[in-house]
Amino acid sequence: GKEQTKSLLSYSHPNRLEITGNVVLAEAEKEARAPSSELGSLAKRCNLNAAPTRPFLLILAINRVQDVCNAPIAKASRSNESTSNGGVAVEPAELLNYLHEGKRLDIDAYRALHFNSSHVGDLILSDDKDVATFSGVSVLIPVHKGPKECAAHAIKSILMQPIDEYEGHNWGAKSENDRLLLSPMQVVLVDDRCTDGSIETMTGVAITMAESSTVIGLTIRDMRSRLEPVIIESSAKESAVDITIDIVPSGKSGVASALNTGLQFCSYDIVARMDADDVSCPGRLLSQVHALGQRPELSVIGTSSLLFRRKIGGSETNATLKLPFSTGNTGTTVELLRSSLPSADPGFVAWVMLFSCCLSHPTVMFRKSAIDDIGGYDESISRAEDYDLWNRLLLKHPRSIASVPLIGIFHRKHSDSSTSGANSTKQDLEGSKTSFQAIQAFINDSESGLLHVATVATLKKPDMASSQAELDNAARLLVRIERSFVDRHSDVLSERETTLIRLDCDARISELATLCIQKFGRRACAWRIWSDRCPDKNLERLALVCHVAM
Repeated sequence: GKEQTKSLLSYSHPNRLEITGNVVLAEAEKEARAPSSELGSLAKRCNLNAAPTRPFLLILAINRVQDVCNAPIAKASRSNESTSNGGVAVEPAELLNYLHEGKRLDIDAYRALHFNSSHVGDLILSDDKDVATFSGVSVLIPVHKGPKECAAHAIKSILMQPIDEYEGHNWGAKSENDRLLLSPMQVVLVDDRCTDGSIETMTGVAITMAESSTVIGLTIRDMRSRLEPVIIESSAKESAVDITIDIVPSGKSGVASALNTGLQFCSYDIVARMDADDVSCPGRLLSQVHALGQRPELSVIGTSSLLFRRKIGGSETNATLKLPFSTGNTGTTVELLRSSLPSADPGFVAWVMLFSCCLSHPTVMFRKSAIDDIGGYDESISRAEDYDLWNRLLLKHPRSIASVPLIGIFHRKHSDSSTSGANSTKQDLEGSKTSFQAIQAFINDSESGLLHVATVATLKKPDMASSQAELDNAARLLVRIERSFVDRHSDVLSERETTLIRLDCDARISELATLCIQKFGRRACAWRIWSDRCPDKNLERLALVCHVAM
């Protein structure tokens, strides 16, 4: 009857899993004080949450909401990232067969991939394949100046990464590789003429954390003397988390030299970057290690980041928050300035890198062997050393850089940072030179007349164009770069990446065409290219012309 129909509709609701979960949590809270209750006992032992900050369970829910979205219930496992949009529909009966056969979902593969919707349709089964494992992780931190309280916060946010992994590890589960991925950990502090005591502050924080912890084994070696290394701290206790801090002197002044020096001292092939005044988010390093283990074709994996500054006065212009792992005065509320959201599609990353550095340097984790293979950082570059490095790597391996879709770093903004004042001007000049060299690789001799320093500068910053000719030339060059880039990498670009590149190129051309009208009042070459590529944008073009005419 009606009650039976109502019951069936209730169970078929696409959000039934979430609804039931909340009901169970509510009951658990009520029974938490009853030791004899199984649910209450579980609630006392575990911090239950309907939306846990650390995912511990992955559920493949079958519902028919996909019919509305014209999508299959599930798709077959992605066998190759370059064809990630492929896959065949998997019916409920097949999914139940997998369950009866004892098949398991590949949790690490889900962690390593990105999805564009909260309803994940990809079915990725664990096939007991050999996933790359690592013997340890090095963290490379050049230290010029903190300030000290910022340096203390930075080192704490790194040392907490393996501690959090240990505390969240399911030690009761049987596994052939039942060990921590972030231990042993080596932290390499490169002394780049640091005189404000930041390095001593960082080692002091590490010693305090080790003394107050039952799981950390800490060794600190100061290698700045030309004699034998000085052992500052060495823990004799058996430990679950082994951490070594090596302090080394930079060969020459400058970030590039400090990083090259530090790389020579890194003991492990997996190296994470970090600055001495930034803050790593919980779970950052573990997520990146999972991604590199699952995707051997990647050499560099970044994350998203949030740029912030210490809150000034009572200003409420921007959003504010309290940073994770707060220490002392650094726990005060900070002001968010902007976010950096790099693409998770390696082919699209390679395209965008031609025009700007789309990867925040302190967020990356990379394979040291890949960086050594291209000669490390160019020490003649002082403000865009990372941008040059990524483009040299992409020239050899166009699908070697990607990002995981999570906030990995809180990036601190100072008035004297590399993106302020005279530093910003030098960074722009070095960035333009790097872009020019990267684009040059896709322009043949017969088309070399299209490539000029001023044209590349216009592609990077269209609003700085001083003439309509510069905007038109930039549009012509952009079309040629797109054609050459897609042709050269046609065998490795996915359909999604090719579409993203086309859409990005359309957007860049539309900006050039719009500036032609707004700044110079004329519709010339850039406008015609935009009209030909995007005939469906006639209404937008008409609105633009009318707006300028008024």
